[in-house]
Amino acid sequence: MKVFKMRHKNLLSAIANDLGVTESYIQGIVNSANKLYKVYTVPKRNGGKRVIHHPAPRLKVIQRWLNRNIFRHMSVSPIATAYIKNKGIYCNTLPHCEQYYILKTDFNNFFPSIKSDDLFNMIEKNFPIDDNDKSLIRRICFLNDRLSIGAPSSPVISNIIMFDIDMNLLFYCKSRSITITRYADDITASCNNRDILLAFHEYAKSLLFDIDSPQLTINEKKFSIIGKANTKIVTGLTITSDGRVSLGRSKKRELRALAHKRSVGTLSDELQNYLDGWFSYGSSIEPDFFRSLKDKFGA
Repeated sequence: MKVFKMRHKNLLSAIANDLGVTESYIQGIVNSANKLYKVYTVPKRNGGKRVIHHPAPRLKVIQRWLNRNIFRHMSVSPIATAYIKNKGIYCNTLPHCEQYYILKTDFNNFFPSIKSDDLFNMIEKNFPIDDNDKSLIRRICFLNDRLSIGAPSSPVISNIIMFDIDMNLLFYCKSRSITITRYADDITASCNNRDILLAFHEYAKSLLFDIDSPQLTINEKKFSIIGKANTKIVTGLTITSDGRVSLGRSKKRELRALAHKRSVGTLSDELQNYLDGWFSYGSSIEPDFFRSLKDKFGA
């Protein structure tokens, strides 16, 4: 934010200048931001529904501006693997391939538990921010002072506010030969001793209880420890018995069926994009499988 203080009196004027619009136009969006969301639900993988708040294009432009010019310049921990260039579910799974036991858990209501003050606490550790700039960020990036699912700024902000928690977890794990990664709200920890992972679980709960910002809790319903004898699935990818990362049988069956439908011209545009995304990303995970799909279906 310092760079804009040199050229502009505040964030409002910086955004208006960069986007080539008037300050009053930006202020109008700021004032009505809470009303500029389309709300809908999508089914969760394990049942229930997830509420999505999708921002209007004019609001999304400002959220992305803040991503580029403010949030992307703040520190993210080395255990974070989501919403970061050249990282993803493969990077989240690979470090755990050689371990005997894998612990999986996540946070309750991750995004909605994050408030604007959680972000400002982290920003103020890096540079000063005045009340006017806080007000703009709060209104543009938070819905009723909560982080919403659907805004492009929300994932980036979540990684910022998790920095201190991540580093505390990493410090604990390093001294106990535990491997740890975090993909959004999914925590994965692994080692060759089940009792050590149980102790880590208790430490993580006590750490969250002791800190004031952000106020997060562990979702005990999602807590599990998987042994070598069980199928290991981490963030949707399978760790095979010989320690490789695989898409898994069910995902391969799904993609094979979609490739067949595309070859006979019966695949919808939405599923075309879904299949293309998996070809782009999955080819680095299992290149032989995707090569065989191309050979068989011309996909």
